[in-house]
Amino acid sequence: MESEKRHEIFINDKKFEVFEEKMTGSQIKALANIPPGNRLFLEVPGKVRPDKPIADTEIVEMKSGERFYDLPVGQVGVNRTIGRMSF
Repeated sequence: MESEKRHEIFINDKKFEVFEEKMTGSQIKALANIPPGNRLFLEVPGKVRPDKPIADTEIVEMKSGERFYDLPVGQVGVNRTIGRMSF
C-alpha cells in the first residue's frame, strides 16, 4: 500500500521520487531501468563499512537522500568518489 509520504532517493546519481515506504531490490532496479542481472548496492557514507549489496528480493525501507547504484555481474568495484573528495 502506498503512503502519502514522498521520498527522494538517488539511483546512479539520478533523483527519483517514490511514495512507497518499502521497496524490493527488483522494484528499485526497475524504477531506474537497471538490467535485472546487475547487482544493486546501497551507498554507506564514510569509509568505515563497505556499501551494502541489495538482493532482488530484499525489502528496503525508503529514506529520503539514500543513494543506490548498480554494477554489472563480474565488475567488483568502481571509484564513485572522484570529484567528491573532502579534505
